[in-house]
Amino acid sequence: MFLAVNSFRFLTHYQSDLYVHLGIFKPAYLVTLSEAITEELGSTLPVSSPISNSSDNPVFIEESSIDIYKVGQNFSVAPDQTANWVVNVSLALRSASNFSNSSLILSIPELNLMSDALPVSPIKNTATSPTWVGVIWQIPDKVPERWYPHNLGKPKLYNLTITLHLSELLREKLVSFTTATGFRTIQLVQSPYSQEDVDVRGITPGDQWHFKINGKAFYAKGTNIILFNPFYARTKPEAVKWVLESAVKSGQNMASPLESILMI
Repeated sequence: MFLAVNSFRFLTHYQSDLYVHLGIFKPAYLVTLSEAITEELGSTLPVSSPISNSSDNPVFIEESSIDIYKVGQNFSVAPDQTANWVVNVSLALRSASNFSNSSLILSIPELNLMSDALPVSPIKNTATSPTWVGVIWQIPDKVPERWYPHNLGKPKLYNLTITLHLSELLREKLVSFTTATGFRTIQLVQSPYSQEDVDVRGITPGDQWHFKINGKAFYAKGTNIILFNPFYARTKPEAVKWVLESAVKSGQNMASPLESILMI
């Protein structure tokens, strides 16, 4: 049994008018894992979601990371818009038993897609620190509909189901969860102004910065979002919803919280 809590957060940006927000900002709860492996396992969810039916499971999914990009794409290589999609899934697991030959199966019901059983590294019997496992699944470019900001297209999302098969089980009843995700590329383009821009438009020589979504340049319109409250627990979902809906209604397609850029 162990205590599951969300990570501590620190305010890394200097703001003299706000307290530094620090501490647990989502519910904490006790998670129990059973060493006895039954044929009928319930579902479990990442720690950011409510947990149900975890007492009969030998494995707890503490954290999940889903990264979708194009084959060959990286921070210095622009995405090839015709290349296959890569679905990169990583899970942080805490386990009451050792599992040496486990696998993950990924599926998107709306597209009638299901991966083969993708092997993962051995899962260790440890509650002091999580064991990370990961898989990569490729999907043809033309199969999923692309996600766009609300004013450039349709923000299409799909239900991705991640199912963990444990090696010692005799039947195909498993630990799994479903999360919504989308397929899109986002690129910050930094290219020099042409000599024509400098001569005709009078632009100072230098680099222009703009974003491309799915290979298409667009005009970014947005605002900076300051913390709703220096204490996370006091932030109301209604307040966040009101601000984001107001941004959409005013024609914005990008917001910038202190820690990241959020496309809407």
